[in-house]
Amino acid sequence: MAIGLGCLIYVLEEGQRKDWLGYEPIRICTALAAVSLTFFVIREGLAKFPLINMRLLAQRNFGLGTLANVALGFALYGTVYLLPIYLAIVQGYSAWQIGQVLIWSGLPQLAITPFVPALMKRIDARVIVGFGMSMFAISCAMNAFMSHDYAGEQLIASMLVRALGLPFIITPLSALTTAGISAEEAGSASATFNMMRNLGGSIGTALASTLVTQREQFHSFRLLERVSDSDPQVQNFLADASHKLLHSGASTWAAHQQALQVLATQVRNEAFVMAFNDAFACVALVLFAGALLMILMKKPQGELQVSE
Repeated sequence: MAIGLGCLIYVLEEGQRKDWLGYEPIRICTALAAVSLTFFVIREGLAKFPLINMRLLAQRNFGLGTLANVALGFALYGTVYLLPIYLAIVQGYSAWQIGQVLIWSGLPQLAITPFVPALMKRIDARVIVGFGMSMFAISCAMNAFMSHDYAGEQLIASMLVRALGLPFIITPLSALTTAGISAEEAGSASATFNMMRNLGGSIGTALASTLVTQREQFHSFRLLERVSDSDPQVQNFLADASHKLLHSGASTWAAHQQALQVLATQVRNEAFVMAFNDAFACVALVLFAGALLMILMKKPQGELQVSE
């Protein structure tokens, strides 16, 4: 299983950069992952004493909770990938500046997390998880309508909404999913639950990378269709840019070429913003779907056990 899972994660994380199946190592790892994971699932399903009890996924709460955990991993890793890349590419932020923005989604959680176990004793865990995933989804939806001047200060609001939601997901979801699991099956359940979150994270990172690349190309093409030499706005932009460059010492021909390059850069920058918007919208939809899964889960009997 380790070989198959490792190959699958490699394919998901490196596929976009290496042209997917057009790159031989990706093809080999894809084949290895497909064969080994298929063999593993069949073997674990037939074994009397399986290493990882895949039959647990047939249990309603465990199966739905694990699926929600995949959605959570998808969103966690996807947003951790998207936000720094957006700030670096579109806004030109340094690593230090990016950290100053992302810290807004971390520090507030320190104040909220200690109260979650007490809250779980008074409110249905399904409601808590649904609220947390909805807040996370709303924060991503807030990032799906960015413009080219949407930078650190504008991202703080969505960071705070995300910080409000995250503490209400991980611990309650784990307790809700594993409720009713016997002590003998607890180790297998925990391994499966955590593995699926990591797998969701790899899928999220891979899909986010692919979406940004492909949607940027799509939006660039569509935007360039609307940029014409006969458009008065384009002519005015090129004239103003060329005039400024001429004053800086460039020749007439060089100033015009550099003005065209400035225009192309701005078009690509706008295309990147639109691509990131599409990616955040995708993450928001996955989270909303995860929140809806809470409706299908059964209310556990007795008090949930919160792992320390």
